[in-house]
Amino acid sequence: MSGFRPSSERPTVYPFNVKSESLKHDFPRGNKKQSEETRNTHLQNPGSRTDEDPQHGTHGNPRKKCYGPREQSRESRTGIDLQYGRPGYQQTHYDEQTPNLDFYQNKKRFEPNGVYIEELLTKWKDDYKSLEVNHSYIQWLFPLQKRGRNPKAKPLTDHEIEAMKEDTAVMDRFLRAYELMLGFYGIKLQNKKTGSVTRNSNYSERFENLNNHTHNNLRITRILKCLALLGYEHFQAPLVKFFLEETLLHNNLKNVKSSVTSHFLGAVKDDKEYGDLKKEYESSLRTSREREIRNERKEERRPGAVPSWPKQKSN
Repeated sequence: MSGFRPSSERPTVYPFNVKSESLKHDFPRGNKKQSEETRNTHLQNPGSRTDEDPQHGTHGNPRKKCYGPREQSRESRTGIDLQYGRPGYQQTHYDEQTPNLDFYQNKKRFEPNGVYIEELLTKWKDDYKSLEVNHSYIQWLFPLQKRGRNPKAKPLTDHEIEAMKEDTAVMDRFLRAYELMLGFYGIKLQNKKTGSVTRNSNYSERFENLNNHTHNNLRITRILKCLALLGYEHFQAPLVKFFLEETLLHNNLKNVKSSVTSHFLGAVKDDKEYGDLKKEYESSLRTSREREIRNERKEERRPGAVPSWPKQKSN
């Protein structure tokens, strides 16, 4: 913004909600060589700028897409990342390669240095050490429509999703993969139709591991998103409810609570289920937040403590 100087001609007024969108979203970003004429074109006709606009490419703001109230509210509470898997962010291009489908059809090992999915689901079921220290398999077991931290894992495409849903063997493996990870976290799938979950017999040991290795919070968020992509959207709310109860009501998993109330809850795709969960645990969420504020203030009053800057409120 600092290097941008608009022309003397006043751009036409364009409609957008000042409260929900920042003015900077309608300025081109990233390409310093972009011409003055092109920039003014964006100002005069904001509808001409899309995520596919080659002028700003990957430097553009994906939040600029036009959403209805449902997507707009979801964006404000969960951030850009949680929009993947929702209308407007699904891929539309066709890629002849199907690495995720091939992996789930037991035709391909996960990469790098991986095994076939059948071996993973059988031999790794109780191998908690491998599930913890290996960081390559999770992007293959629960692929998303964006790139993750594993450069060898490919984004899930629309035609792969359809092909996987139509393959009964693939969907059976996907459900087994979900149960595998639940067991790793000390959780048991009670009902394969409703997705209800409960504590497993070894939950105490597994909760301790989950609390000490917070990278699993990212894994759980990935799992929740993937459930919605592959037809198990109704499994999201029961799992999130389980974590809400454990963190807010039973005061377990201290290092997971922040992810539960922000990312896990925000990943629930169905707005009604999201609203029901938020309403049910609203008092607990408020109490938890008030407790955090009291602890922060107590820490700031501690001798020698450096006062923190006030946190910016979310829209």
